[in-house]
Amino acid sequence: MIDKTVLNLSRLPLRLNTGQGAALLGVQEHDMPVLVKAKLITPCGAKGGIALNAPKYFSSSLLLELMSHPDFADRISSALSRHWKTKNSARFSNKLSTNS
Repeated sequence: MIDKTVLNLSRLPLRLNTGQGAALLGVQEHDMPVLVKAKLITPCGAKGGIALNAPKYFSSSLLLELMSHPDFADRISSALSRHWKTKNSARFSNKLSTNS
């Protein structure tokens, strides 16, 4: 569930969890791993290696900086579109092969 209360704060916290980061970027929470995989955003501590199942936190200042770039929204939209197009085409082709 996306925590939109972060949008009402006068000062953002240093780290945002996945739901808060998604609310700030205007995407769904399940889109955040797609953006990380596309290397558009990076979780805090990624250089030191994070366990795959560990909760991810994102730097609010980094997200705000990325949002200030005019082409960032386009890059996010393109990455999400590519992801869902690939995922849906794979599901559709699997459905066709099982019906044949």
